[in-house]
Amino acid sequence: MSTEAVRLYQPETATGDEQELLEFLEANGCRITYVHEKGGLVECYVPTELIDHEDVAVTDDYASSLAAQMQDLAKSEEGSGQQTPIGLALIPGQHLLKISDGFHRDAALKINGEPEVYATVKMTTWDGLYDQRIYDSKKHPNLRFSRVVQWMREIWNITGLGNYGMSLEQAILIYRFDTDGSKLGFTPEQVGLAKEWVGQKEAKWDITAMTIHSHLKIAEHVDPKLVQATRVKARGDVLTAPTQAILKIFAEYVPDNFEFQNMVMSAAMAHNLKGPYVHAACEKIKDCGTVDEAREIIATIDWQNLEPVYENSANKALRRAFDPRIKGSKVLDKAASEINGVISRADLITIRGEEIRGRNEGKNSRSYSAGRRTNA
Repeated sequence: MSTEAVRLYQPETATGDEQELLEFLEANGCRITYVHEKGGLVECYVPTELIDHEDVAVTDDYASSLAAQMQDLAKSEEGSGQQTPIGLALIPGQHLLKISDGFHRDAALKINGEPEVYATVKMTTWDGLYDQRIYDSKKHPNLRFSRVVQWMREIWNITGLGNYGMSLEQAILIYRFDTDGSKLGFTPEQVGLAKEWVGQKEAKWDITAMTIHSHLKIAEHVDPKLVQATRVKARGDVLTAPTQAILKIFAEYVPDNFEFQNMVMSAAMAHNLKGPYVHAACEKIKDCGTVDEAREIIATIDWQNLEPVYENSANKALRRAFDPRIKGSKVLDKAASEINGVISRADLITIRGEEIRGRNEGKNSRSYSAGRRTNA
């Protein structure tokens, strides 16, 4: 049990941000229960209409399972069956509370039609909200890519740094390679602010600048619906959603062609295709002039005999050169060649009627005799 000090709600003792938060909650029909002595957290029941239910990636199956679990608990307990509070944040000037943690719990309660949720609420800023969201995304590796890409772009737009005409990708490269940005038309002040911002976020989010850049470049050229649907592949025998590796192939070989991307994605899920086979399908349709032409090609592909296409890069070639599976096949080829040679020599000796003797028989006999003389 937590030993953190809490106190019953006492509005007359509130000051500053805490008072502003409490007044907001009271005015909007929240039932306040406790105020934490540290951290500015307030525990309360919040009407669901006071929450901004943003379109953020969740695992639908998990949300449904959680909703069913809550219903079961509610039968034996009073209330909604919710066991853990949702994290909510109030940003000054906003009329709705933002979810900082607990998107699946919120989705489950929404499925069950609950009129209110139990939450811990605190005052924060836009930066504070997104810093927490992106850092906490590590707890959900299955959803991290889709959530992080969305939130990175949102906070960049909110900061106003993009008003200079600088994209987040440009800011990252300016920071990473420590350039002055003059060739891009940016002032030293603008560049300084961008570098400072990226450096701070790299530390707060615990994501390297170039990883951020890689995520953004993939998402830039792929259907946003596929980006939001991206998941980690959980099973080898089935593909239920786009993976980050598949999106990378789309971004490189059918960029910005959302219809082609969705067409190949449907085929990939139907046939449980791995990356090289998705690449092969993209190669077959990338030069098609119409969707109908591409659809006809996809429909005629023999998926069982489709030749995979591997990324042609020095790193890939180096990895394949040391891949034990590929090296092993070369060893087997060499062994098969030697065996065939032995069989051919044996056949020739048989035809000639010669006695078959071991290649090293004489050498072994001489060594044995020499050994006997030495040990005598």
